[in-house]
Amino acid sequence: MMRTNPNVCFEVDTMENMANWKSVIASGIFEELTDNADQKIAIKKLYNRIVPGIASKTLQLSPQWPFPPDNFEQVKGIVFRIRLYEKTGRFEKSDAVHSFNL
Repeated sequence: MMRTNPNVCFEVDTMENMANWKSVIASGIFEELTDNADQKIAIKKLYNRIVPGIASKTLQLSPQWPFPPDNFEQVKGIVFRIRLYEKTGRFEKSDAVHSFNL
């Protein structure tokens, strides 16, 4: 779908509680990486990201995960990047602690 229409938009949210949250919306252009050198750089970046200790299969890039493979061509799938041209966000941060006695 992104090959047909490379204009993409995505949202990332994080929320500690109703008074402490962040939300970002980013728009950009999908670019499939077909050059082996570019793919290798991108896959290395994915391996170097910080991920939870217990992760779903969708985060695991190869059977050796979380260890990088000896040969990065073993990593299957489409490698791409999104070149951002717009991003916007909102947040709320409060240090106040409220307690209610019911």
